[in-house]
Order: sequence, then structure tokens, then C-alpha cells
Amino acid sequence: MLYIYAILLAPFQLSDTIIGLSNQPVQCFVAGQLVAIAEQGVDVSALRQLPESDLLEKVLRHDQVITSLFRDRPLLPMRFGIAFVSESALYQYLQENVQQLSDRLQFLAGKAEYTLELTPPMPPRETISTASGKSYLLAKKQQYAQQKNWSDRIRQESLLWCDRLNQYCTKWQIPYQIATISDTGVKCHLLLTSEQYIALSESLEQTVKSQPVAGSFWQWQISDPLPAYHFV
Repeated sequence: MLYIYAILLAPFQLSDTIIGLSNQPVQCFVAGQLVAIAEQGVDVSALRQLPESDLLEKVLRHDQVITSLFRDRPLLPMRFGIAFVSESALYQYLQENVQQLSDRLQFLAGKAEYTLELTPPMPPRETISTASGKSYLLAKKQQYAQQKNWSDRIRQESLLWCDRLNQYCTKWQIPYQIATISDTGVKCHLLLTSEQYIALSESLEQTVKSQPVAGSFWQWQISDPLPAYHFV
């Protein structure tokens, strides 16, 4: 069985030894203009039976292999747990899907995935006196109302940030996916060139500093470049 990690455009050669899930070096399997990076001897059915901690370790190793292959070079990362029963089955898949896979790799050329996180300000701290009886119950009720109002406000601001991201990405034709919207902020995956990354960072910094949404000072953080996990 061949466990597959990624597909790249030929020509490609491994410059370093990369160890996979079964502690074996990964290999290149070339089919015309495509190269599959795969490992022999991985028992996928056995992976599903692993304890959660061991399974998580394998998932992390899977991602590490893909990250090792990703050096300013377009690749299609495969989901964890995908394998082919034989080399011929893998080659057949590559040959039957050569145009679709090649087009996708060409589209990803010069781009990387970035994860953007927008974090709202911390809610104001509320303290309740040690008073008992009706005063205490009234204070608890007021605290609950204030917390709900704050949560509702941040959620509305999150939606405003999503609208701004949508307008920005639509204008500059940037593929993106909103991952989460909540009262703890916004997480978004974007597919960017290095130039778009710089421009977006500058735009976010300017927006946060000079035009805070509804008067709240949000913070933003963007990841290092990653393989296009969400855009394959």
C-alpha cells in the first residue's frame, strides 16, 4: 500500500531524506508531468485503531512531511489517511486526473496559504460585592446582562470585519475562507502571493490603528506561509 502526502509538478527530486509515518523514507513516483510523494508500508486500517494521542502524533507527522516538501514550490497536500493499494493504482489516478491536477498546481504557483486571526479587546472586568440577598442577585443579573451585551457587540463587530475582508478579497481577487466567526474573534484562511501578503498586512495595520471597528481596538495576527490545505 502507498500512503500519499502530496502531488507536485515534475521535475522534482527530494533533496533530503524525509521520514514518514512508518519510519520509512518517502519516495517520488513520477507519472509524466506529475510527481506523487508517497511512502510504502503504511497500514491505514491500523492508523484508525490507534489511541487518540498516538493518532494525533501521526497527524502531526503527516503535516511535517508536507511542510518539509513545501519550499516556495506549489504542491497539492493530501488529507491524512489517503493511500493507494498499489503503484499501478497510484499511476492510474495520476494519469486519469493529470489535467485537473496540473491546472490546480499551476493556479497555486507563487502562492501560499495564510491563516489570519482577528482578536477583539478583552471585556471589561466586573466585580460583584460580597453583599447578600437582593443586592447580590441584582448585581449578578446586571453582570449577566453586561456580559451578553458585550458578547453581542463583539459578534456584530466580527461580522463587520468579515464584510471588510470580503470586500478586500473580492477587489484583489484573493481566494479566502472564513473559518470561524464568534464573540472571540474571526479566523480566516487566505491564498496569497508574497506581494499580497505584504499589502494585506499593511492594510490591516492601518485599519486597526486608524479606523477601529465601532471604537474597539482589535488585534490581528497572520501565520507564516503554509501549504494550501484549504484550497486544493
